[in-house]
Amino acid sequence: MNRGRDREAGGAGIQNVRTREMLERLSDGWIELSSEGNVLTWSDGAERIFGWKKSEALGVELAALVVPEGRREAYARVLARSVEGASGEIELELSRHDGRTVRSRLFLVTSEDSPPRVLVGLKKLEERRRKHRGVDHTTLENLGLFAGGIAHDFNNLLLTVIGNANLARRDLKPDSPAHEHLVQIEQAAKRATELTSQILAFAGRASFRAEPVDLDRLLERTLADLRPLTREADIRLELEKRPIPIHADAAQLRQLVANLVSNAVDALDAQEGQIVVRAGDTEIDPEALQLYFCDEELPGGCYAFLEITDSGCGMDAVTQVRMFEPFFSTKFAGRGLGLPAVLGIIRAHEGALNVYSEPGRGTRIRVLLPAPGEATPSQRRRSTRADQGVVVVADDEDAVRRVTTAMLEKSGYRVYSARDGREAVELVLQQGNDVKALLLDMAMPEMGGIEALQTLRELDCSVPVILSSGLVDIDALECLSEHERVRVLQKPFRAADLLGMLHELAT
Repeated sequence: MNRGRDREAGGAGIQNVRTREMLERLSDGWIELSSEGNVLTWSDGAERIFGWKKSEALGVELAALVVPEGRREAYARVLARSVEGASGEIELELSRHDGRTVRSRLFLVTSEDSPPRVLVGLKKLEERRRKHRGVDHTTLENLGLFAGGIAHDFNNLLLTVIGNANLARRDLKPDSPAHEHLVQIEQAAKRATELTSQILAFAGRASFRAEPVDLDRLLERTLADLRPLTREADIRLELEKRPIPIHADAAQLRQLVANLVSNAVDALDAQEGQIVVRAGDTEIDPEALQLYFCDEELPGGCYAFLEITDSGCGMDAVTQVRMFEPFFSTKFAGRGLGLPAVLGIIRAHEGALNVYSEPGRGTRIRVLLPAPGEATPSQRRRSTRADQGVVVVADDEDAVRRVTTAMLEKSGYRVYSARDGREAVELVLQQGNDVKALLLDMAMPEMGGIEALQTLRELDCSVPVILSSGLVDIDALECLSEHERVRVLQKPFRAADLLGMLHELAT
């Protein structure tokens, strides 16, 4: 698009050169408003977006011209903040002259004129919807569960490798020929640990400790740490002149920023170009949120955001369909875990992600994070969904317990897990009538599923039991005929199979 055509079409000129540069770089058009919200300047880009001619728009209140009735209150809040001197953003569906609508992002900043005027940058969002339809969220979720289980177990193995190599090296003399070999083993294992941490991030299963975080300060520190690795790249940091508070895991957000900046640097491919890192807060409506990747249907409202834009090579449609696949990479030598790990971190924070890219025109990635005081999807579920009761899950495989727990918790069950039948029996007795069912793996150390079932029946406990097994077990079938409210569930099972069986046992 020819930015030069977005010239002033009326009203006073823009005094703030930096603001003008920002609008030309980030927007498809711009508008200038009085402090009351009336149109003073209507650019060529605004005319192309909305269809209203300059003569029709000048002097009219922008809200009455293009903002739907139901979204004017949110728009008014952002406008009021801008008039007071704080920049603001809002994403919403706006009205065109011909009656159609256009999804847009509005950037609102105050000029340095006297009296001050509000400058509004316009960015169309409608064209991006088609680019997101190729992503199969169910497949990504299943891959995440699978990858998380593998990475967790692999980390335990790596701990054994690193620990034993370190102990062996301590017992050697420094000049031993084996010393250097053990050092290389430790270094390789540590690099493998970094890889598993990326896999766990993709799975949304990395260690998570949410705490109050000031997003703009976090970005400043993270980019300062990255400077030695991105020395040749032209990276500009554009932040609000005020704190941006969020509740998040700071370590995971630093990893997210590092991955996105690394991708942006790679996209420049040592050519001249620029990377812009921005942060702030934005009002966004539910319709605009349909353009974002997220696990849940997020509500409209206020979100904190961070955005990384590069002027690099961009991505074609085929690459965008595959960009979240683990280990997919367009680089000759790359692990391809940058964006998948980013998506996992965002899922863990119950946020959202938007990607806009075109070949030869660069890439813009925007991350939304719940603002303080805004209810997250899980909080809304807990407040609105009836408690389904307790299910005790007993299996000696950590990965199986985690996946099964996730299946049940998403449907409103509280889950207690056990590593063997003995622990399962104790949990059932402790929780009493709250236990709606017990899921028992057939083969476990200490006490298997059938023995645990028999122990409970001897204690006159009639809790419904589901016996799970990877093999068709004759003993299980005989047990089924001897006891009421007992079912056998073949591994591997889907969430629908498990939940259907629980519903059957409850009726």
